[in-house]
Amino acid sequence: QNKADVYFLSNNFNRQYLAQQKQEKLSLIFTGLAFIISSLGLLGLVIFVTAQRRKEIGLRKVLGASVTSVALMLSKDFGKLVGIASFIALPIAWFGMNRWLQDFAYHIKISWWMFLLSGSITSNKGYAAINIGGLALGLAVVIMIGLWVLDEFTFNTYHKNHDKIAQIYNRAKNLDTGEIESFPSTIYTMGTVIKDNYSDYFTHAVRATWVGNYVLTNEGKNHTQTGQFIESEGLEMLSLLMLKGTYLSLEEVNAVVLSETAAAAIFGEEDPVGKSIKINNEMDAVVNGVYKDLPKNNSFANVKFF
Repeated sequence: QNKADVYFLSNNFNRQYLAQQKQEKLSLIFTGLAFIISSLGLLGLVIFVTAQRRKEIGLRKVLGASVTSVALMLSKDFGKLVGIASFIALPIAWFGMNRWLQDFAYHIKISWWMFLLSGSITSNKGYAAINIGGLALGLAVVIMIGLWVLDEFTFNTYHKNHDKIAQIYNRAKNLDTGEIESFPSTIYTMGTVIKDNYSDYFTHAVRATWVGNYVLTNEGKNHTQTGQFIESEGLEMLSLLMLKGTYLSLEEVNAVVLSETAAAAIFGEEDPVGKSIKINNEMDAVVNGVYKDLPKNNSFANVKFF
């Protein structure tokens, strides 16, 4: 007597659709890879374009544009690219899905409007994760653009008269290229000329050295700090928040003022005012004040003493 082969009907169905299940897994994997690669490309494009349009954003800021309007301006271009990509991809996906479903005896019909909802509604956990991840990445890019624009709009606004502070540039011919170039320096006597002949236009005219690294020595211990030597009126012009001392702290010969972090690094919890330090083992100086650290989005953020 022959033995009967016993099997469950559900197992037979599973074997028949095994190829489709493998195809689903492969599609999920490659869709995820495509999503990651395209997201990295979009992020790189956002960073590149915003860096290229930095001057434009600065001009719009001067003309009174808001952070929201600039962020929308930058996002609009990328929204167009996403819209064009969707316009091309959706019909192809709709056509491919319908052709694939024709291989089944019983199948549903997919309407075009279903693809409009596919980005937000899905019963597959894997595709849902991709959709949610895409939405999260999109929001992250928008937030990054907004924060970058906000940082640009608040650059140097720490100073009370930030919209009236200017830096004199000089123009000269580059001997190597033959082109006229601008650079932020001029002759020393320019400060005297401005003070003597244009005092009605300027409240302060402050001369300063280049920003550089200096070795500050206290009680035999060396501390490397970034500093800039400026004239005494510079403290008031920059409206530094003085924690110790006043805007007159630089009027004395060889006087310096330290930032809050520099004072803590050199003197710890001690009061640094009145203490002596040596700069580059050449110049003796006296600390006459301490100012609060400047914000990161400031031209003098790296300067730790004046």
